[in-house]
Amino acid sequence: MTVVVLSAILGDSVGYVVGRTAGPWLLDKRPLRGSYAVQRTKGQLERRGGPAVLIGRFVTFARAVVPGLAGMSGLRYRTFLGYHALGGLLWGVGYTLLGYVVGRSFTRIVSDLSTASLVLIAVACIAFVAFMLYRRRSQRRGAERLAAHPK
Repeated sequence: MTVVVLSAILGDSVGYVVGRTAGPWLLDKRPLRGSYAVQRTKGQLERRGGPAVLIGRFVTFARAVVPGLAGMSGLRYRTFLGYHALGGLLWGVGYTLLGYVVGRSFTRIVSDLSTASLVLIAVACIAFVAFMLYRRRSQRRGAERLAAHPK
């Protein structure tokens, strides 16, 4: 957990510095120039500051771009550090413990199940996949019939 938390905090700090130093240059380049998503996220950071950094830790895409955008938006590093350290701590400890609990639970469930239960679950999964494939094929055939015989 310690490595996860420290890596999250250090990685985001590097992202902040890169955003602060190279951000304006990057935003002037073609793929990002005038990008609505980048401008919207940058605006959220300017308005909400630290809380946006904290929430961004738990959103997949935002986790990657928020540190750089925070540096670009002029958010003070001290504010950024407090919120992203808290987010890194909550995220690192939370997800590590969640993975541990799920792994332990899975091992216990598997050891408690008998072979017959596992076979029953496998049959149910296969039946579900077969039903979904049948339904998809039926929908395609119906669409092909409508295309072939328009009214």
